[in-house]
Amino acid sequence: MTARARSLLLSGLALLAAGCGRETVKNKKRERPPVPVTVRVVSRSTLKRELILAGTVRPRSRVNLCSKLAGRIEEMTVEICDRVEKGQVVARLDRRTLEAQVNQARAAVGVAGADVKRASVALADAGREHKRVESLFKEGAANEQSRDKARTAREAAAAVLELARNQRTRAQAALAAARAGLDETVIRATIGGTVSRRHLDQGDFAGPGQPLLTVLDLSSVKVTGAVTQGDLPLLQPGRTRVRIQVQGVARPFDATVTRIEPSVDPATLTARVEIDLANRRHPAAAGARAGASPWVLSAGMHARVKLELESRDNVPVLPRDAVRNDGRKDFVFVVPAVGERVQRADVKLGLHSGTLVEIVEPKDLVGKRVVVKGATRISDGSMIEVVAPPAGGSGKTGK
Repeated sequence: MTARARSLLLSGLALLAAGCGRETVKNKKRERPPVPVTVRVVSRSTLKRELILAGTVRPRSRVNLCSKLAGRIEEMTVEICDRVEKGQVVARLDRRTLEAQVNQARAAVGVAGADVKRASVALADAGREHKRVESLFKEGAANEQSRDKARTAREAAAAVLELARNQRTRAQAALAAARAGLDETVIRATIGGTVSRRHLDQGDFAGPGQPLLTVLDLSSVKVTGAVTQGDLPLLQPGRTRVRIQVQGVARPFDATVTRIEPSVDPATLTARVEIDLANRRHPAAAGARAGASPWVLSAGMHARVKLELESRDNVPVLPRDAVRNDGRKDFVFVVPAVGERVQRADVKLGLHSGTLVEIVEPKDLVGKRVVVKGATRISDGSMIEVVAPPAGGSGKTGK
């Protein structure tokens, strides 16, 4: 073999070897290892859109029991946490001055009554005298001057009687006012409820309108919270369901929204929502403690208010972790029943609830597997390896 032929043979072998090397590199690049992912099966479920609010417990009624009079407190008959009934005596003021006024007014009524009696007798006498003189005048035994004098005396007696009666009426009114003032020295509860505060003590001086006690009606309460204007159209009094939890209270309270304030606060763009609740009594053992409130809920407690805004039953749902977005559309990676190459499927989503989201379109994803973890490292057609989630990991995707 000539040198030239040998050179051409070596060159061909080198080119063949180089070509085979490049083909091996390409094959290695094509055959990337499968990406490990975890999957979930698309199922149906009930979704609820819920709103969580911070609420405050308020009493059904709150009343400050005040004195209408100025006076020293002679007696306080109740303590904090005592149960009172409507009309029950809770305090008494010093009565001595008003009792003296009542006695004085009663005496004035007696004097005025005696004056009325005397004036009545005088009027009767003047009336009889007037009749006698009129009779004599008709017979010609009395002159006109005597008749006029008798008539004038009768009219004067009638005026005195009217004056005496007016004085008696005023005296009776003064006696009634004095008795009413005396009654006001006894302070009574205007509602049934629980004493929450004593503002004054026995021996203190109370002024007109000054609170002595605060009474709360806690047999039922209202829980209030603020809802943003965007969520207000979703609330319906009497229909929107609510669950209320209070720290320290074992069982939650289930109710519905009672009323929605008709105006929105321009500073916060929220409106107040109220939920009426029937309060619960403490168990007998707890309620028997001295100085303890008999009610589970107290005024001023903070509550966690969960409102159910929307509910969808038996709808297709996806774990939120399975949903991706390319800037235009939401999509998921579907793992086919045969083969391990994923397929992209565009989805239209609906109601979100917790870790789940409703699938509006397509409906045929129910029962299929979708990638939940590892979706950021794959694309349409990628080869995957389905692995089990770690023990105690994200096996649960919903509430």
